[in-house]
Amino acid sequence: MLSEHPEIQIKDAIHHYNMDVFNRCEVNGAVLLTLDGWEDVHPSLVTIPVDWAYAIPYGAQYFAESSNNVQRFLKACQEADIHAP
Repeated sequence: MLSEHPEIQIKDAIHHYNMDVFNRCEVNGAVLLTLDGWEDVHPSLVTIPVDWAYAIPYGAQYFAESSNNVQRFLKACQEADIHAP
């Protein structure tokens, strides 16, 4: 894509999205790749689903000394063999 469209500039965003990132996207007229969960976060931005052979790694994050409920949830995930493909 870049070889055919040298006018495209790819810039890395910060490692987490917040409203500042979305506001800068709007102000600068940029395109931002996001997860579906951010679909309605900004009233001036439109999300278009894409079907690309691309995956984003993610995972569950929890307090090391978590509650019994969290521990049960994590155990259930392990037992269900829930993991990245």
